[in-house]
Amino acid sequence: MTDSRSDEVVRIAAVGDIHCAKTAAGTLVPLFAQIAEWADILLLCGDLTDYGLADEARVLVKELPAGVKLPIIAVLGNHDYESNEQAEVRKILTDAGVIVLDGESCEVGGIGFAGVKGFAGGFGRGTLGAWGEAAVKGFVQEAIDEALRLETALARLRTPQKIAILHYAPIRATVENEPLEIFPFLGCSRLEEPLNRYPVTAVVHGHAHNGSPEGRTAAGIPVYNVSLPLLRKLYPDRPPFLRLEVPRPPSLREGGHTGGTEPMTGKIYHPEDKHPEPYQQDLNPDANAGQNYGLVDPHLEKKEGRRSAYDIKEIHRRLGDYHDDELKRIIVMPEGSRLEQGATYIDLRATPPREFTANGDMVATAEHWYVPKGEVDYPLWNRLIGVTDPARLDQATHRPSN
Repeated sequence: MTDSRSDEVVRIAAVGDIHCAKTAAGTLVPLFAQIAEWADILLLCGDLTDYGLADEARVLVKELPAGVKLPIIAVLGNHDYESNEQAEVRKILTDAGVIVLDGESCEVGGIGFAGVKGFAGGFGRGTLGAWGEAAVKGFVQEAIDEALRLETALARLRTPQKIAILHYAPIRATVENEPLEIFPFLGCSRLEEPLNRYPVTAVVHGHAHNGSPEGRTAAGIPVYNVSLPLLRKLYPDRPPFLRLEVPRPPSLREGGHTGGTEPMTGKIYHPEDKHPEPYQQDLNPDANAGQNYGLVDPHLEKKEGRRSAYDIKEIHRRLGDYHDDELKRIIVMPEGSRLEQGATYIDLRATPPREFTANGDMVATAEHWYVPKGEVDYPLWNRLIGVTDPARLDQATHRPSN
């Protein structure tokens, strides 16, 4: 394989559904050797093991490129949970140097990465709604929770180029060619909304072994199905992994390219991350003012200095058809707080409220009830801005009549 590396781009390889079994020793070495020869970074999109066994993970890490400092970023898949050993599987991978993301984000080589497993639930108007039995509501809540964790991970990234890593599909297009009956179990449209809200350069996922290789979100973001069985079937004459070339940040172009032989700098971002204490005041004198970090927990209205629509009597009267628990989930910016430049808001004093993009000098005052989009769940936000499509309001369009 000819290596024509350039300082202008970061080469990213992606593949999923490796399904490493206990008997797979030696079978994956050729694939990883081909990847290491070409790539600067490798993304693994779940189902890394066959039955979610720690012994399978131990086989897998021995298959990874030896003697090559290739950064590897991974998410787990449903198979990795099968034996309830997912915590040990993750530890084995992490101990081998793999960055395993589960609602977290990281930066490697100047590129931002956000990763979650995702979950099932269906697509578009066929997305399962939280209606009926507790088991159904629990299933839907799992899909919602995964989407919120993806949103939180994306919101932490500040790099120009961002890649989202999933196992389940966020759009229907990349599961086409699978049997229609199993579409709801291959992914969920709830994962698409965070990707459109916090635009990324590309999305990679696995899970759909017989799906389609590429599609786009409603906002035009490319989504790639990198399931190993699919790539082997579609492209039998070339190594079965996706190749992405992403522009390298200018600050890293001169002398910053590793050529696959030196470790790229990397950092995993957690919500509690801060600058070192001696520099905290100088670097972040007002660290959180006006920032949107997504819906980190369901009780933001209880945090100090935060108000919800429930707390403001005039809003309470104006939104009289909303339940109290819904009003408590509508966060209103405190007076005097700065709005985040480029973030989306509505003003509940406006009739009707319309989305707008904030400028850096905008401050919440008593004359405005600014609500940040990043802190209101998707169905509730759509209701606030006047959307009437039941599928976008999380109402089951197939609600039973009996």
